[in-house]
Amino acid sequence: MATEASTVLLWPLIEAARAEHIDSQDPRTWKGVTDSERAKALSVDTAAPSACQAEIALLEEIQRPVFALGDQSSLRRPLVGIVGTRRVSPYGKTICTHFSEAIARSGCSVVSGGAIGIDAVAHIAAMDAGGTTVCVLPCGVDVAYPPRHRDLFARIGKIGCLISQFACGTPEQNYRLLDRNRLVAELCKALVVIEAPAGSGSLITAKAAMELGKPVFVVPGPVNQDTFKGSHAMIRNGATLVDDPTQVLEAIGIDMKTVTRSNSLVGDELAVFELLAGLAMSPEMISHESGLSTSEVLSALTMLEIEGLAVRNHEGYSRKP
Repeated sequence: MATEASTVLLWPLIEAARAEHIDSQDPRTWKGVTDSERAKALSVDTAAPSACQAEIALLEEIQRPVFALGDQSSLRRPLVGIVGTRRVSPYGKTICTHFSEAIARSGCSVVSGGAIGIDAVAHIAAMDAGGTTVCVLPCGVDVAYPPRHRDLFARIGKIGCLISQFACGTPEQNYRLLDRNRLVAELCKALVVIEAPAGSGSLITAKAAMELGKPVFVVPGPVNQDTFKGSHAMIRNGATLVDDPTQVLEAIGIDMKTVTRSNSLVGDELAVFELLAGLAMSPEMISHESGLSTSEVLSALTMLEIEGLAVRNHEGYSRKP
């Protein structure tokens, strides 16, 4: 999936994430990266062709840089994680598709780990529904792991975003799967476990999310099916049982009535609305991201306020909760 392109090394994803002790232009100040990753970033010639067009993105949710490849606007939307077993059942696939489609259509980005099974179903369903998805990898964003998902990763790179805490070219190692699972938990506003047997890696992600204070939701399954044993154990241990995606969305403040109204938007209003999320954005920032003029942005924001889809404060504009 590697492409020849000029490397855009440094592009701060969210201005609010720029802390005084982190200089986005100076890899020596970056927190949360290894010495080898920092050395690699320092050695990159941004004017020369590169096999990886990954950018360094500073993410507000985790306050550290990650390597990102694709449409990084998907990272500004509310992020909802969907995880589960590699041994997905027909029932689990159906349920995962239903949840992922609804979450994507709500304006959220579906976050998962790119693995075989539930992860892949979640990514595909989100994109098929016209939404976006974020794939967190246990290797460099230019490495296809698992290899059979090479085409899927290429599609995500165009519609959504591939991210990793590992530098380009880093191969997958088993211990990096744990780092990947932790990053999924750190990023998402809420996590949904669709189908998980005892000992599933998705349970590690769910545990990490709980430790971080993130809401964790579990879809129940047949009581005699082994691939749901871990799911049911999580419910007994305090995770919230859900049987409809609106329950997840309402828990993170997504009003489905607002989503329904937003589905009728077109033109400049739609372009601006899709950029808005929980973090306030200035009209100038929206103009830069959308390609619209400031006057066009202000006109669209006015209409979104009138329609009850946007709110304004001293920091800028955001979607109405």
